[in-house]
Formats: sequence, C-alpha cells, structure tokens
Amino acid sequence: TMCKDIKIKSNFESFLIDNIKNYFPLSYLENYKKIKKKTQKEFNYNPNFIVSSVNHIHNDFKKFWIAESIKKKTKFVTMQHGGGMGSSLFNSGEYLDIKNSNKYLSWGWKDNAKVLPNFMTLKRSNNRSGKKILLVLYGFPKYANKILPNLDQDPNITFFKRQMCFLKKIDKNIYKELIVRVPQFLHLKKFYKDEIKKISREINFDENEALKDSIQSARMLITTFNSTVFLEGISSGCPTLGIWEKDTSLLRNSVIKDYKILKENHIIFDKFDKAANLINKEFKNIEKWWLNNKRFKIKKSFIKKFCNTSEKVNPKVKKIFIN
Repeated sequence: TMCKDIKIKSNFESFLIDNIKNYFPLSYLENYKKIKKKTQKEFNYNPNFIVSSVNHIHNDFKKFWIAESIKKKTKFVTMQHGGGMGSSLFNSGEYLDIKNSNKYLSWGWKDNAKVLPNFMTLKRSNNRSGKKILLVLYGFPKYANKILPNLDQDPNITFFKRQMCFLKKIDKNIYKELIVRVPQFLHLKKFYKDEIKKISREINFDENEALKDSIQSARMLITTFNSTVFLEGISSGCPTLGIWEKDTSLLRNSVIKDYKILKENHIIFDKFDKAANLINKEFKNIEKWWLNNKRFKIKKSFIKKFCNTSEKVNPKVKKIFIN
C-alpha cells in the first residue's frame, strides 16, 4: 500500500514494487515500536561512550540503543572488523561505521579525519608447529547483505570455478600436505567438500571452529580473498599467500602502491596459476623463502600499516575517553 501512488516507468520499478515487501526489514516498520520499547526496558542507561566492533551491525536492539544514546550526546566509537577495510575501493561496512561514529579505530591505516590508527584487535599466537598447507577458500552468502569491492556482486560461481582450477594446478604430491577450509556458509560447505573429493581423496578438510587455531597449526597459509584471513596470517608470522584476481578485489588509489610491492615480491597474486607455480616450486623450503631479508622488510612495513600488532594504544585514542 505504501507504493500505490508511485507511477511505474520501467520493468525494474515494477519488479521492485512487487518485491519490496519481501525485503523491507521488519525492524523498519512493523516491529519498530516493539523493538524500541524492549530496548528502552533492557538498556535503561545512558553511557558517556559506546565502543563497538560488530554488535552494532547485527543486533537490532543494540542499534536502537546506540541510536537513542547518540541523540542524547553519547560518543560512539567504532572499531575495524574486516580485512578489506582501509584497502578496498569501496566497503559499505567501513563507510557506515565512519559516517555514524565520532571516531573509527583502524588496524593501522588512516585516510579520513575520523579514522585513528590503532592496532589489530584479533588474538594471535606466534607459537606455530605445523607441517601442512592451510588453504582457506572463499564464498559468499546466498543473499547479498553488503556492497562488495567486486565487479560481480554475486561471485560465488566465479570464485568456485577459479578455486577448483587452482586446486587442480597444485602438484598432486602436495595434496596429502593440504588442509582445506571450505566456505562456512551452509549452502556451500557440503558442495565444496564433495567437489574437492572429486579432485583428490588425499586432501583433508579443516574442521576447527576458530581460524586462529588452524593458522597456528599450519606451515603455510593460502587465502583467496582480500580479507581478515590474509591479515591474520601475515601478522602471525606464518608464510602467507593471497590470491585474488583484479575483478574480485578492487583497491582504492591510496593503497595500490602497498599492494603492488607485495605482488612484485610474490606475497599476493592476481593469477591463480602463478600462485600454484610458486607453491609447487617453494613448498619444501617455504620457511627459507618467506624469511628472505627483502621480503621480511616489505612484510614488516605492510603489517604496520594494515594489521599493526604492537598493541600500543595511540595517544589520540586515549584522549577520546578523557575529554
């Protein structure tokens, strides 16, 4: 009924009006008063500060509480929670976090007046004792919930084909050393496992709930998307390779130079076959390859900017909570 007075001018508008009722969030209309009332009852306090990394994204009650608190002059500080933030050409989560907050704490980068470089808040362990290659494959939700830095906004088929071709290019003698972490979405998990078993029954699957445990027990990490996995790996000291073709990870101008240096030193690749060639060649001596002096300096500079591990709080961050 809310669209009854709209004059339809195209097939797209007709489709949109017919389907908007199926996608319009209940919290925006039907459940608005109910959620607001429950929020006022359960969050009956007004803090001076609210700091959030992910709760303000997925929890409707927290969203309402934060919004009402901001109206009462509460300071809202958001924290980085994804690897593509600070490097992707566009990232809807990063955009909204910065726009809606007083300050945004990044993992090291800064390209906005509201952004304060801080440190990576993920727990890491440098005590690794692994002998296997951990390959983290990437997939996407069945229904898009954010704008991706990709030319294709529904890239599951593209990713699947490229990742399977990559596996087939890996030396078959390495298969028994390979542990694959398939996409964790229910509609992809079994499908990927079944297809990988068709390639080789020697390939094992990672069943750890926490990725950090898998990285800790890996000799080498390979990931196929510009995400937290890559940053978590490279900052842990684990030999880490990132593989993403240009159309699936568009970069902002300010970081192209940083990523170009990684590419020139074979830490990231924009072609799966080139990455497979390096793995086949260097796997037996991967630690020696990884600890090359030039490569070590490049990694150190990249980590400081994009996944700072120092855990030393930026003095400007302290001032937020003092003033």
